[in-house]
Amino acid sequence: MNEIYWITRFDAISNISGIVFGLALVAFVVGVIGWIVLKQEIIEYQKYDFRQLEIKEDECKLKVFTKLLRLGAIIGTICLMSLAFLPTTKEALMIYGLGGTIDYVKNNDKAKELPDKVVDALTRYVDTIAKEQQEQEQ
Repeated sequence: MNEIYWITRFDAISNISGIVFGLALVAFVVGVIGWIVLKQEIIEYQKYDFRQLEIKEDECKLKVFTKLLRLGAIIGTICLMSLAFLPTTKEALMIYGLGGTIDYVKNNDKAKELPDKVVDALTRYVDTIAKEQQEQEQ
């Protein structure tokens, strides 16, 4: 029962990962833009060799944007990995249910002896049930 509970939580985890990925992407973009702008200002200040106080302030801001850039990249990568490899609830339930069924059929001699017509009939029956469920949902 514990497995089914965690399988049903996959969609929530996926949604949270998507939101955090979006925020991390925004942080990364802001970090890149801020870093580029401040780096250009520092280069301009150093070219004319004045405003040493402003250069130090900008270097402190540059460190903040660098941290924001790194944090956005790291968190974004982790969230993207979870989005890519974490199945949806529907996919996880299918994996959980079909995996056990396939193992049972492989190990059961009676199931191996079923004629193809029975398998075809079962396939048509399951397709009919799926169509009825889709019609009820619409």
